[in-house]
Amino acid sequence: MKVAKLKFIGITSILLLNMVACESQTSDQALIAQPLTTTPIASESPAPPSNQAQRFYSAKVTTQGFGAIRVGMTVEEASQAAGTQLVALDGKAPDVSESCSYVKLPDAPDGLEFMLNSNRIVRVDLTSQITKDINNRPQLVDVTQEIRTISTLSGARIGDTEAQIKSLYAGKLEITDHKYIPGGHFMTVIPKDAEDSNSRLIFETDGHRVIYIRAGQLPEIDWVERCG
Repeated sequence: MKVAKLKFIGITSILLLNMVACESQTSDQALIAQPLTTTPIASESPAPPSNQAQRFYSAKVTTQGFGAIRVGMTVEEASQAAGTQLVALDGKAPDVSESCSYVKLPDAPDGLEFMLNSNRIVRVDLTSQITKDINNRPQLVDVTQEIRTISTLSGARIGDTEAQIKSLYAGKLEITDHKYIPGGHFMTVIPKDAEDSNSRLIFETDGHRVIYIRAGQLPEIDWVERCG
């Protein structure tokens, strides 16, 4: 009886060990099978545009405007060219009486804005941050990934490195220190064509990456403070 009892205990122990080993192996396999999640960074390729932004994906920022919207157009002319009515940043009708104000395309990616001088477009802005009302309080919201679906004619985007901008615009850049960001830069493209001599394309960086792009005409293109 003692021998039989010992054999039973031994067999039971072996079965328990096998069950533990199988469970451990299954757990390890489950962990291995789980996909790793990563947080995208600005240097990665832009995400495919959403349906909302799809029609803006092929339009490019140049010193003369954005796609069919050209510097010098009135709000109505630009709205007709875009096929949709431009609105103020708060979604209301534009105030064309101001010497400086901003409008946007309501269905475009956040971060694409147009500066007005009275009733005419004078520059295009791409920004990595916008102000939104959240719980009735204005807060800065990062829109880098969304605005990266829009590029300049040469392919430069918000979030690109300074090295990338230097490569895209080799021999065409004038680089100066940023007015407000220590270590940051203004990387300015000055057209050589006589008919484009009053225009500029400016990349603002934090010393590493592009955080703001503006394109348009003098003198408004040099207004770092926007309408401030």
